[in-house]
Order: sequence, then structure tokens, then C-alpha cells
Amino acid sequence: MDDKVLNASCYTENQGFEWLNLGSVYLSEGAHEIGVGAEGYVELDLIAVASAKNGKQLNSLGELFQGSFEKPTVNSEKLNPCEYKVHVKAEEPFILVFSDAYHPLWGAMLDDGTEVKPVNLYHIVNGFFINGTGEFNLTVRFIGQDYVDLGFKISLVTFILVLGPLVIPERTYLRVRKRLANLKRAIYRRF
Repeated sequence: MDDKVLNASCYTENQGFEWLNLGSVYLSEGAHEIGVGAEGYVELDLIAVASAKNGKQLNSLGELFQGSFEKPTVNSEKLNPCEYKVHVKAEEPFILVFSDAYHPLWGAMLDDGTEVKPVNLYHIVNGFFINGTGEFNLTVRFIGQDYVDLGFKISLVTFILVLGPLVIPERTYLRVRKRLANLKRAIYRRF
């Protein structure tokens, strides 16, 4: 991190999930560089960087995830398979877990127009970090459905244009064709 190197040994026989605590680093305000390197084969899923409030020392990962605040109250209404209205009452910012399969085209829109992009939680579900407190509404929707709807409209117009000449009676078709030919001749005569 920046110019400081923190080392951890992750060469254990344990094939399960394991957190490695690298200790505390005190950073000044501003941007910092964080790099991760390994010798040999290492599977790395997640890096957690936590800020200790009021200079409090974190002694374990459990302390990091302890919370003394009330869990948010969340009520949702499914409008269709691609859109949900959500009413939230929260005392602190939180992560809204949406149990549909993760896809980057899901999005949450707060009533004030703020858009929240999804994050991949647990490698399978969508999560939205909601940086708001109080009582508010938001809409969770699959933006990819807009592309499906557009494709359907284009297909419908194409189908009508292709099927239209087949459905029009032949007399009407010949009459329209004759009028177009007359109009074409009239235009050529003028020039």
C-alpha cells in the first residue's frame, strides 16, 4: 500500500475460505495505491479495506462487521419480472441484497435521480450500496429489458412491412402501383 509492504502467508492445507488480517495501516486523506502480489498459485476472491472510526483498533474481522444500528426496513413490490418498487427506512447506509442472479445491467434508481450500479455479492447475487438514510423509495430494474423491447418493436415493424404486400388485395396493389408510375412520369417530365 503506497510504499508500505504487508506480507501474509497463505500456504495452508485448508482448502476452504480464509480471511487474512494484514494489520492496521494509517493513511492520510487523499488517493492511495493498493497492490496485491503472490508467489505461486493463490486464489484471491475478495479484498476488504475497512476504516476504523475514531481511531478504534480492530482486533478481529468479527469486530469489523458488528453493527449497533437498526437493520433497515425494506418493503418491495414486484411490478413485473424486470422491475421492482422498493420502500426503505434506514438509519445508516446499507447494502440492498437483490436475490436475482447477478447481471451488470440491473440498476437501482433513487427517487432523487441517483443511479446505483450493482455489485456482485457472493459470486451470484446483485447488491446495491445505498448511501442514504431516512425513509425513501427506489426502483430496481433490469435495463437490458429496454433492448429486448426495442428489438421486439423493430421485429414487429419489419413483420408488418413484409406481410403487408401479401395481405393487400391485388387490385389495390395494382392501382397503387399505377399511381406511383404516373407520379414518377410526371416528375420526369418536369425535369
